[in-house]
Amino acid sequence: MSLSNAQLAAIVGRIAVRDAHRSEATLQADIRSLLIDADLGLGADEVVDLEVQLDDGTRRRIDIEVGSAVIEVKRDLRRANVLDDAVQQLTAYVRQQSNRFGRRYVGILTDGRDWQLYNLDPDNNGLILIDTLQVSIGTDAETLRLWLENVLATEQHIQPTPEEIERRLGVESPAFLLDHEELTQIYVKSSKDPEVALKRHLWARLLRTALGTSFNDDASLFVDHTLLVLEASIIAHAVIGLDLATAESKPEQLVNGSEFTAAQINNVVEAGLFDWVLKAPEGKSFVANLTRQLRRFDWSNVQHDVLKVLYESVINADTRKSLGEYYTPDWLAQKLVEQVITDPLESRVMDPACGSGTFIFHAVRRHLAAADSSGLSNTDALASVERHVFGMDIHPVSVVLARVTYLLAIGPDRLAHQTGRGPVTVPVYLGDSMQWSNSARTVTSTTMQIDVDTHDLAGDESQGELFNIGRVLIFPLRTVDDPATFDSLVSDLATVAQTYTSSSSSRPTIVPILNRRGITDPIDRETLLSTFETLCTLNAEGRDHVWGYFVRNQVRPLWFALEASRVDVLIGNPHGLRTGS
Repeated sequence: MSLSNAQLAAIVGRIAVRDAHRSEATLQADIRSLLIDADLGLGADEVVDLEVQLDDGTRRRIDIEVGSAVIEVKRDLRRANVLDDAVQQLTAYVRQQSNRFGRRYVGILTDGRDWQLYNLDPDNNGLILIDTLQVSIGTDAETLRLWLENVLATEQHIQPTPEEIERRLGVESPAFLLDHEELTQIYVKSSKDPEVALKRHLWARLLRTALGTSFNDDASLFVDHTLLVLEASIIAHAVIGLDLATAESKPEQLVNGSEFTAAQINNVVEAGLFDWVLKAPEGKSFVANLTRQLRRFDWSNVQHDVLKVLYESVINADTRKSLGEYYTPDWLAQKLVEQVITDPLESRVMDPACGSGTFIFHAVRRHLAAADSSGLSNTDALASVERHVFGMDIHPVSVVLARVTYLLAIGPDRLAHQTGRGPVTVPVYLGDSMQWSNSARTVTSTTMQIDVDTHDLAGDESQGELFNIGRVLIFPLRTVDDPATFDSLVSDLATVAQTYTSSSSSRPTIVPILNRRGITDPIDRETLLSTFETLCTLNAEGRDHVWGYFVRNQVRPLWFALEASRVDVLIGNPHGLRTGS
């Protein structure tokens, strides 16, 4: 039975008193009572155990174990040597349980007033202090309850309102602090890998194009952006109806988008700049833990751009201001969309600096409402919206968030297989809608050239030789005319190129692909064969599939410049003309 607010306040007040006459056993029992009755959403299998015997041949016992957390209780952490000895004990417990169960265990150290959260450092098997909380008799008991629930990640069916996103996933939450620290450790281990280094470089190159001198190539920002993309990708799987409880055991599929391929939903989750997390052995476990956190939310009926809220919760206001990132309130975006898009079924609409997709969300909702009023079937409505509502941004994180926002606007009911829908392509693209970065692409009367010369690695002399590629990927303009066909062609080329892993082996052939696609012009075939050869060489050098992702997105501004592809309405935040709305 859950405690009333008064009962919760009473027990928090009781445990917060450092009473010299109180025994540790009494304090343990009070904390156990708090954990059981404080409405933390504990499942039937999440028993709160006292004095748990370690399975290591010793007589040591964990004071309290609940979920994936061990709690060490002391009468007073201020006493001499008590804190150091307690941390040493807790280290052994966390290490033992993490190894035993093969997942992240956290440690909590408390005397009832001071609460300290620790995570295991995989390099030295020691503990890292992640967060602290001090309570007192006058402390709002809800503060401690929420802190514990955030650490334990036990409550289910949470509505993803802006307030809940901020409280449970924001930069000040224990969940974020744990995730950021663990992902930072994974990045440090992986950063020298050529593929990981290349992906960070391409990330920096895109942001430098968007932000100019405002951008600082900072590893911590790269980690935070990766965390955001992973969270958005997991949320996207929930939106299309994938059971995240089952998906925890398949972290690679959550990152590489194979489930979306199987569901015939394109251009949402794919291998790209942020899948580097899987390069480290701990990466899969990290994605599984993140999935466990996010599946607590109910993503089935979202009424606003929640990913904007998530972004603002993770990237602090000072950083966003320095990067020139401004976001539009949902109510204002909705009002502007209703005012400007007067014929939603006919108007082709684009936000050229879409950020996390606030305007896109409301434009999609408006188009689908009009489609329903006109009696269109779900299949026809989805085909219509992807022909009429577009987004683009140069920011690689914003684009991922906007794609998932597009899915949230459509909603899981329309995306379910039983609706009889056809294939869906989300038309939100990574690209420079202002075409300021002309060095990245060159257009002739017959071809488009993508520059993969990445020697401009922000002055990092140690990596200069690695990145001085000096090559180009060239595509006939005839293959660019239709976005879906072009994207599919590039995916085919990149997929086959990934099978070429050594320069000493024979290159695979793409002749059957060209034949199947009806590409018969000798010059076009020769151009694509040359481009494929470059992709193979890049893959053999450890620069793999990222180029397929990069090329598909960089070509899109050109496509919108074609006469037949132009839009009728541009909508967005004026502040977002460079970085997001």
